[in-house]
Amino acid sequence: MTQSHSTQRNTLHDLGYKIFLDRYAQKDMTRETLQVGDTVIVVVNPATGQREVGTVKSMNLPHVSIQLRDGEIVERDIEHVDKPIETKPEQMMDRVARGVAEVEATPEKQKQFEQEFRWLLDDWKFVPGGRILTAAGTDQELTFYNCYVVPSPQDSREGIMTTLTQMTEIMSRGGGVGMNLSTLRPRLAYVKGVNGRSSGSVSWGALYSFVTGLIEQGGCFGPDERILTDKGSIPATELADRMDAGEEFYAHTHKGLRQITARFRNGVKPLYEVTTSRGYQVRITEDHKVAVLMDGEITTMPLKYLQEGDEILLLLEVPNREHEMVEQVASAANIEQHVSVEDEYTPVPDTITSIRPLGDSEVFDFEVDDVHLLSANGIYTSNSRRGALMLILNDWHPDIFDF
Repeated sequence: MTQSHSTQRNTLHDLGYKIFLDRYAQKDMTRETLQVGDTVIVVVNPATGQREVGTVKSMNLPHVSIQLRDGEIVERDIEHVDKPIETKPEQMMDRVARGVAEVEATPEKQKQFEQEFRWLLDDWKFVPGGRILTAAGTDQELTFYNCYVVPSPQDSREGIMTTLTQMTEIMSRGGGVGMNLSTLRPRLAYVKGVNGRSSGSVSWGALYSFVTGLIEQGGCFGPDERILTDKGSIPATELADRMDAGEEFYAHTHKGLRQITARFRNGVKPLYEVTTSRGYQVRITEDHKVAVLMDGEITTMPLKYLQEGDEILLLLEVPNREHEMVEQVASAANIEQHVSVEDEYTPVPDTITSIRPLGDSEVFDFEVDDVHLLSANGIYTSNSRRGALMLILNDWHPDIFDF
């Protein structure tokens, strides 16, 4: 964010103001206070996730009419409209200064350092990192720091995995990680405990790099994909916002409801639209894993390895009277079933009829406890990168090159 050539203090250029409202300003996640005249951020292009600043001109819920800054009038569903509570940089600065000063031991010290830090922020004399601007003074469980250097891993399997766990937790909260691997023994060094040889620090560095790739480039949903929850089918962007506000959700799975334990905003990535013979569509990244049936077991496959004609799984609601029929069909297909009166969703095979690129878009992902699967627009898919990371952490990685 840079100061405008205007003499007004804390003024931002148009792009800077949009970034401020979209990324750093606190928002009314429920949209309950939205009214005519409010300044909002609106998704003008759902395919790309492009957002613009506008003013609410009229409301006929769920539709909202918004005048953009260039004068264009657009009408969007309320789920595509965000209302910033902070519409001026000064409001953000007040919050950040107050949040930073909260660590002081006494109210007097808190007031003193709040005033001093607020003076430093004014007129952009000092601009903290984006993580601080977003999280300070809020109750969000986010890191205040962009980058970390973690201690070098101890030269053991346990030490290597401990460092991997630390790295995973930091990255899951938006931080970046660096480390020094010189503490690990070189390649082919003798490992007394197993009478073998080490694969070397470079190979373990490759593991850390691989996990980083999972976190930074894991599969994702487009912003408008509707995630099937205990509170209905909710667009990914709205679900992330409501989880940010502290609301709890459970995802429908073939084994019943499972809690959605985390949400991830994964930046902007290329999306692909997948269409099935039954007419279901979902927009995901090429690395996103889709549920498939393999040897009678439900597993997942990245979209980039699938093609037209391949069979994937839907997760469909089944009326109670049809449970017996579905169980018979599932038994014939050798699909494990857990359908009951309380659990009315079951996996059903369908065929991919088309896969087409859509361009770049803001993307999201979610973590589902235990099952690590969820339904997006009816198509059964894998959940977040962190679920995959936990599987990695539970795997056995012997520190051996050969015997």
